[in-house]
Formats: sequence, structure tokens, C-alpha cells
Amino acid sequence: MSRTIVAVFTAALCGTACVPPPTQQPVLQGPLVRVALRQAPATWYTGPVLFVDGDSLRLYVRELHLAQTTPLSAIVGLEVFRGRRGSVGAAARGAATGTAVGAGLGALASGLGAALGSALLGGRVDLGEALAEGAVQGAVDGALIGAGMGAVAGDEVWQAVTVRELREELCRCRIAEP
Repeated sequence: MSRTIVAVFTAALCGTACVPPPTQQPVLQGPLVRVALRQAPATWYTGPVLFVDGDSLRLYVRELHLAQTTPLSAIVGLEVFRGRRGSVGAAARGAATGTAVGAGLGALASGLGAALGSALLGGRVDLGEALAEGAVQGAVDGALIGAGMGAVAGDEVWQAVTVRELREELCRCRIAEP
């Protein structure tokens, strides 16, 4: 019985870990860009630029996991990734998320502790009061931790550029390499 379990577990691990890697991955060294194309719903594609020539832009689209060539006439928006910047908005979103998660986990932990304590020790515990105290403490802790994480992670900074500016940036990158 135990050999069967070990064999099934090993086969499951090998089935996911032994998949051969894709044969050709493009060299992804260009700047990270977002491109909006002229379609009925404007769709943004994100990925590193592979090259820009006179009438097209080629980038590796992360969402689709393939290289795509787009005519410049179909591009309605072009933005370059400039990094991340901490902001009050990011800290506030982190605090809100932390408050919700912390309140839920605090109430759950406090409720389980009260239920187990009363069952094992035989005492009477007000479960509603324990849930409320746990939710409040968890919400406060979650808000503080979430605000800190949100402030550190920050928001993505994207700069709108023209195709000409993107070409100049690519040329500077190539000249700077030894």
C-alpha cells in the first residue's frame, strides 16, 4: 500500500516537473512597453521590445507567450515602464486589503481558540465577544502591515512615448553596450 502511494506521488511530481522547456525563447533585452492597438475594445499588450523598424514594432507579448509584430499604424498608445514608486494611494490600498484579510483571519483564529479552549477546559466563553476582539485586533494588525507593504511595493510608473522616442531609447541602449 505504501509503495503504491509513493509511486503515485512520484509520478505526479515528475509529470509536472519533467516537462521539457520550450525550444526557442526570444532574447528579451529591450525596454518593457505597453502597446494599445486599434481594435473595437482597446487592448493593451505588455512585453519587452524585440525591435522597431520603419513600419512595425515587434514585442514579446507576455499574456500570449509569443512574439508579435504590429504595424505602427495600428498602435494608438505606447508606454514605457519606468519602475515603481511608493505613494499614499498604494499604501491606502495595502491598508484596505490588510484590514479585510486581518479581520477575517483574526476572527477565525480567535473563534477557533475560544471554541477549543471552552471544549478542552470546560469553561464558558462568549464566542461572539471572542470573534469581535479577534476581528478588531486582526484588522488593526492587517492595516499596519498592509500599509507598509503597499508603500514599499508602490505603483507602476508608465510614461507615454512616441515611436521615435522609443527608437532613440533603443539606439542609446545599443551604443552604451561595450
